[in-house]
Formats: sequence, C-alpha cells, structure tokens
Amino acid sequence: MLKKSKIVNYAQRAIGLAANPYSLYVRSQGGIADLYNRLNAPWFYQLEIDTLLDIGGNIGLFSKTVRVLLPNAQIYAFEPLPSCYKEMNINMGGEDNKYQGFNCGLGEKNEDLIIEQSNYAPSSSFLQMGEKHKEHFPHTSQSKQLTVPVKRLDDITKNLDLGSNLMIKVDVQGFEDKVLSGGLETFSKAKLLIIELSYQELYKDQPLFDKIYQPLITLGFQFHGTMAQMPDPKTGELLDADCIFIKTG
Repeated sequence: MLKKSKIVNYAQRAIGLAANPYSLYVRSQGGIADLYNRLNAPWFYQLEIDTLLDIGGNIGLFSKTVRVLLPNAQIYAFEPLPSCYKEMNINMGGEDNKYQGFNCGLGEKNEDLIIEQSNYAPSSSFLQMGEKHKEHFPHTSQSKQLTVPVKRLDDITKNLDLGSNLMIKVDVQGFEDKVLSGGLETFSKAKLLIIELSYQELYKDQPLFDKIYQPLITLGFQFHGTMAQMPDPKTGELLDADCIFIKTG
C-alpha cells in the first residue's frame, strides 16, 4: 500500500496539473512543472530577463524550464560533474543556439578541487555531507571522490554577453560563499537571483542563510521571500529554501 504522505503528494500534483494543464507540456519539454508554475507570473515577466546563468545546472531541468518561460533568453549553464554535464547538453538539445554549457564548478579561485559525487547527483558537493543530511536523506549518503576544474565566475563572464537584464540561479550545496566570492562583479550586474540557502548545516562548515544574505544586501539585492522550502522529513522543521532576491533601481 502507498503511504499516506505519498498519496497526498500524488493528489497535490494531480490538482496542480488540472489547474494548469500547460504543466504537462513543460514536463514533455524536460522542464519542472512546479518551477514553471511559480515563475509563470507577472512579477517574473516584468523583470524582462534576457540572460540566465544557471550555476549548478545538474542535468538542465532549471535551464529547460526557463527556456519554456523565456524562449529567446541566452542561457549559460555550469555543471562540474561530467556525467550530469553530458546529460544537460543532451536535454538542452543541439538546436538551441542560445545555450552554452560549461563543464566546471565555480569558486573563489581557479583550481582543481575534489567533489563528493553523491549517488544522488543533486546532493553532490565540494563539502563533506553533514550528519543531519545523511540521517534524514540516507539515499544520498553514498559518494565517490572526483577531481574537477573550478573557475572564477568573473573570469568566465568577462568574455560573455550578459545582456541587459541578468538572472542568476545558484544551487551548489553549501559552496555559495565561494561562488559569490569569485563572482562579485557578475552578481552586481544581476537583476534577479534565485539561490538555494540552508537554515541548518547539511554540509560541514557550510554558510547558512544569514552569512549569504548580508553580502547580497550589500550588493543591492532585496529579499523577496522563497519559492520552495524543504522540511525535515521527521520533524517538519525547515532545512533550506529556494530564496528570491531582486535588485531594484
């Protein structure tokens, strides 16, 4: 029998699809229906985003969703794991001439670093996985080490056309401060930032919400809430969230 939580989850998804049938099209295109539904709103389109930097691109689900939302946007996606990078390029398709992928991580300096490649790829990190993460999400706990190149974002983007209205998405499992340190000039040009930040330590010595919030405010961003929050599966306590920061003026 299905557990009650799974039945509720399936029911919520079915209701969401019924309320927005276009979500089925988003899925058929390789995107994320829930993400599409959250961004398919006036506040997002009013920003007139023309360029996306997808940092922590994984297999391209975020980029693909934005492609459905913004058919003419330039997309640059960064993914350090070779297997995910390969799949991301396949998912984005060879016919998309406004997409460019980079098989590297982003950090505060140019170097080769060891990444902990989790058997659940989205949980891979340059940091050691914390005990809370392993306890509550045991399917992510097994990993192998892989050496990958890491670049400074500012060094890469000086050769890219970032357009007039830049959006940056960051999902790097505790490496946010290093990405920001190596990309301050680029982040200062962004109009919209969607970044996954933790409220509790899921990776050893990772920066939590307040440590990233302060430098973003200094760069001129304003916190505009969250799109999705992940609860502790046992206690319901919030662990992290996809946070929205917008630069005004």
